[in-house]
Amino acid sequence: MKIESVNENCFYILLSDEDMKELVISFEELDYSNIETRRVIWTLLEEARNSLKRDIDPQDRMLIEVSKNISGCKIEFTLGKKDGSGKLKIKKESPFLNAFFKDFSALCAFFEQCRPENALCESEVYKYKSGYALVLTPKPGFKTKLRMNISEYASVLPDSPIFACSLKEHGQLISRNSFFPPAP
Repeated sequence: MKIESVNENCFYILLSDEDMKELVISFEELDYSNIETRRVIWTLLEEARNSLKRDIDPQDRMLIEVSKNISGCKIEFTLGKKDGSGKLKIKKESPFLNAFFKDFSALCAFFEQCRPENALCESEVYKYKSGYALVLTPKPGFKTKLRMNISEYASVLPDSPIFACSLKEHGQLISRNSFFPPAP
């Protein structure tokens, strides 16, 4: 477990797979409506209070963002104003990476350039409006690198699952997992 301060209102905790096993929880189970998640969050906040030597009250308002990485997960805590509302929220990172390519040659150039490092992605290509939209579902830990590569060839779109659903409804599916093999 690694606890790092970003600023006086924000800190994060990196948990390895082993840490998560010790806490008896998995990434998929992290949901604040789950009593086990609450137990884990309160335990982590106590660890952060001791490590950072700060007065962190689990009853205070805060935003909790959870993202999966290759060897566990990152949990970022942003403390809110001390207004006494006592609400805790968890926000998970979207699994999608969406991009818009103006022409087919740019899409092909992206796939050709990035094929070796992106082999573990699920992909869907749609004819959308005047170009091509790509929806990638990368394995944990690859999303940031993919985003940087895509930005050289296309416009990066919102990572929203709502956008991906809208695209499936209004776009024309051209290809699924033919450029990259699906993740195992």
